[in-house]
Amino acid sequence: MPIKWDSRLSVGNIYIDIEHKLIISLINALEAVLRHPDEKDSLKFFIDELYEFAGDHFAHEEKLQIKVYVPSF
Repeated sequence: MPIKWDSRLSVGNIYIDIEHKLIISLINALEAVLRHPDEKDSLKFFIDELYEFAGDHFAHEEKLQIKVYVPSF
């Protein structure tokens, strides 16, 4: 069952919200591909995309949190 974006998921930062929407889209695509075991190339593609984007996203969130919570950093 796909995850649907909802305003309750918003963190109040448009850039982070956009990234979260993309992560949800990747998870939904991965879930759809998992229903088709013959789609091994697509499965690998979406796993790789999710892995790479999640790493970038968490690094981005961490930098933002440091700026907000440690302004002198």
